[in-house]
Amino acid sequence: AATASAPPALPLVILFAEDTAEIDERQLAKLGAFGRSTRGDGPSFLINGGGTSPALAMERARRVAAALLGAGVTRDRLVIEMGGESPVVVVYEPDDDAG
Repeated sequence: AATASAPPALPLVILFAEDTAEIDERQLAKLGAFGRSTRGDGPSFLINGGGTSPALAMERARRVAAALLGAGVTRDRLVIEMGGESPVVVVYEPDDDAG
């Protein structure tokens, strides 16, 4: 019998195609597996959006957040922040809970 693979670990890196905020199926599956493994109460996650413009970076981060919400992570656990001009969105736990 096939065993389910372990959920992805943090930091979770979601790669985007150039100049798009569309999340491909593989990346969506990764977000879904992670979200299901951490649904309910738990630590907060920072979603660091990257893109060639601030608007693209923010849209990418919002779409990653929406995928995690859809998988059962509560809204109050998600914090979006702006990243650089990279083609990735990174989900990670803050170093401390001072935020």
